[in-house]
Amino acid sequence: MHLELGKVIARAGRIDEAVACFEHAAELEPWQPATFHTLGILHRRAGKLAAAEAAFREALRLDPRRADTRKELETLGKAGS
Repeated sequence: MHLELGKVIARAGRIDEAVACFEHAAELEPWQPATFHTLGILHRRAGKLAAAEAAFREALRLDPRRADTRKELETLGKAGS
């Protein structure tokens, strides 16, 4: 439920509220790499690059095969560091 609500809120441009929804979803299901990936995107959009990097790294820790997450880290200039 929090994921869907977060997506709707993000589409409305209310990034801080969407982040809160995704953070809650991550607390409820911390094994879901997609949640952390999306949280990274939202943090990046909000200009919170350190938080974005942390979320992307957690997504990769959970699923090292995520090419989309690796690309996001490359965009931040943090791949492989």
